[in-house]
Amino acid sequence: MKIRHATVRLMLEDGLWEPDAMTEEKSGFSFADTEHRKQAAIDILPWKRAQLVKVKGSIENHPFRDSMNLVCDSPVRLRFDFGRVPDELCVQYQHRDWWSRPAWPAGFAEVPERTQCMLYRTGKKYGCIFPMTGEKMKAYLGPGSKKELGVFLTAYAPGISEFDEPCFMIAEAENVYEAARLAVEAACDYRNIPVKGERRLPEMFEYLGWCSWDAFYTDISEQKVLDKAKELKKKRIPVRWILMDDGWLNTENSRLKTFSPDPVKFPSGFADMNERLKKDGTVRWVGVWHALAGYWGGVLPGSEPAKECAGNLYETRNGKLIPHYEAEKGFGFYRKWYEYLKKQGIDFVKVDGQSALKNYYKNNVEIGKVAAGTQQALDAAAELYMNGNLINCMGMAVENMLSRPVSAVSRNSDDFTPQDPESFPEHILQNAYNAIFHDNLYYCDWDMFWTHHKDAGKHAVVRAVSGGPVYVSDRIGDSERDEIMPLVYSDGRLLRMERSAMPSPDVVFRNPTKGGAMKLTNTIRGCGAVAVLNLCGRKSVDAEVSPKDVYGLDEKAEYGIYDVQRRTYRKPDMGESVSVSLGPEDYRLFLFLKAVGRVVPIGLLDKYICVHAVVSCTETNDRAVILVREGGKFGFAVDKTFSNVIVNGEDVTERIRVENGFYSVMVPEGKTGIVEVLV
Repeated sequence: MKIRHATVRLMLEDGLWEPDAMTEEKSGFSFADTEHRKQAAIDILPWKRAQLVKVKGSIENHPFRDSMNLVCDSPVRLRFDFGRVPDELCVQYQHRDWWSRPAWPAGFAEVPERTQCMLYRTGKKYGCIFPMTGEKMKAYLGPGSKKELGVFLTAYAPGISEFDEPCFMIAEAENVYEAARLAVEAACDYRNIPVKGERRLPEMFEYLGWCSWDAFYTDISEQKVLDKAKELKKKRIPVRWILMDDGWLNTENSRLKTFSPDPVKFPSGFADMNERLKKDGTVRWVGVWHALAGYWGGVLPGSEPAKECAGNLYETRNGKLIPHYEAEKGFGFYRKWYEYLKKQGIDFVKVDGQSALKNYYKNNVEIGKVAAGTQQALDAAAELYMNGNLINCMGMAVENMLSRPVSAVSRNSDDFTPQDPESFPEHILQNAYNAIFHDNLYYCDWDMFWTHHKDAGKHAVVRAVSGGPVYVSDRIGDSERDEIMPLVYSDGRLLRMERSAMPSPDVVFRNPTKGGAMKLTNTIRGCGAVAVLNLCGRKSVDAEVSPKDVYGLDEKAEYGIYDVQRRTYRKPDMGESVSVSLGPEDYRLFLFLKAVGRVVPIGLLDKYICVHAVVSCTETNDRAVILVREGGKFGFAVDKTFSNVIVNGEDVTERIRVENGFYSVMVPEGKTGIVEVLV
């Protein structure tokens, strides 16, 4: 879509300013009043494979008399006429300060307030409009008119008289995922931050974790953590990292009192407990949660941290003491804290409340400046003391997303809420649609889940395709090994897919809670996965599933389809789809396995993403040699027939089992396997 026309309105301290004149320029539009005391301009510039839309303006200030500058909230209000309304829209908007969820407006007038990403289809073209943050202000989309899109800029700070800020990137492509990628990558380039592919995923997030939050909430203690670790070991659940969530800190009136833990809950600090957790090598990493400001209300005045970090804190006009927004100063606060935690055996941090920056600094400092400095300080300290082992959380506002220079992991949705029996559809809705843009920036964290829960199976399947960290949060005694092991190898390593799971193309522009199935897709080594879910409550739904559902698969290749739950395999005709009917609580998982030779390895049959275990498959004239990640029941399909099967040098042909459309054989547990199929 091309911008045909634009309007500007500025909200000043003495009221609304609307320009008297608009002039169309070569690269955009300019606006002024008759006295030229207030001016604005919109520039439309090429940027990589997208277009950057910027706005700048100035308000003449009198040398010594009263001058009227911009107000605090949404002072710059723009409308853009693209010449037509898209045929379909899907947006992700901030329903809370720190999280996004999807909506499907019928037109520009229905776009929700604080929209952070807009996906659209116009004819056969797909596009993405991605609002940005700048030196002072952040932009977001909102309701306009029938033919005009509303765009709003705010710094959450008054008194600005000059500004030159980015509004949004817009990109178009042949599919919606590529359009989102182009827009977000252009935004990253403008902001000089890395895209996801340039960020390093810390090793610990390749393994299964456990978090204390939904187990204990704030009623955590040293003994409870040790008891939970003992249970996990007894049940042979290979958790490799443990996160102590909210409740461990020493606080007063919602403010941080000391860098050390609550002396009643953790009387010996962390060092002895962490040594006990790690002594047998089962748990390799132990981490802690904290709020970005120290605790929710910041740092307690007069406390030990307040005194030790006096030069590293900022006192807001309403009396909150928080880490300083200037990167060099704020870094000193996190450095001091993380240095102590490191000595106590802490290996990583989860930092919450990040998108509360605008609430802390409102009426104090511009949000663009605040976010850039704070995120730099946090990332630097985590990189230096925690080896980059950081989970960014409650931080999906655009000013946070476009300001992190190093860290790789970001929560992708609101919390998993096990006490709410109807929470599953909303949880999946947020994760799936947020990932369309968020996956281009970060490894998306889909939050923890309970294995002892009515929705445990569904949660496990979507974590299998999520592509991000996987961690559970069961209470003491509740962990169910059978729900966990299909997600991990025996050493706790995840069978992690290549990107974050996203809705299939036919689901992007419709609400799957109102009708039809949700189809979550991902890829692994040329193969694809589709998790099919019913999010419609009590209704039954039907769906068609095919390789075309999976963004990133080779459209010209042939695929066999493996039904994970029913353990069936067949090779459909090119272009053929599979029909699925789902009752209210039903879900299914299908794998599309690339059929490049006579033998198609399916993988370890007791794992959801079973093909992940296939390290390699090489065919010669008389055999296929398959390297398997570890032992277990291994499945494979053969185009015609085979003569012998050899596992780790032993002929096991007589032990081959005929399954539903494929064959299976046991590979000895505890080591890598080599399966040779002679054809």
